[in-house]
Amino acid sequence: MKMDAYIRDWDGKKRRVTDKLVKDTTRQMFCYCFSAMRSKALNRIAKANNSLVRVQKSDVLWLGAHAFHKVLSRRPQRYRSLLRALAFDMERGKNYNRRKKFQKVIKAGFSCLERIDV
Repeated sequence: MKMDAYIRDWDGKKRRVTDKLVKDTTRQMFCYCFSAMRSKALNRIAKANNSLVRVQKSDVLWLGAHAFHKVLSRRPQRYRSLLRALAFDMERGKNYNRRKKFQKVIKAGFSCLERIDV
């Protein structure tokens, strides 16, 4: 949430610029997360242990959007446009079945958030 402090400093004249910056940054973080997972799955140690990781980029993007939506929805006025964009991405037709697919993962993640009172 360091980014939240930076955004508060930039608010005012550059509101549209900061909204676009936050949207682009979150999407880049999701893509970076997938790249890091894939890199770890394909390194020589993983290959030596015959590991198999079947993670699709679209799944990682949906889970990231869902996690950010959950956390940022605690400040809906500040992140209104980002929350709308994340909700739109999560509810598109091709993402419709992911909520059911990842129901257990989401439930486990929410239980961790409740313990730390986020």
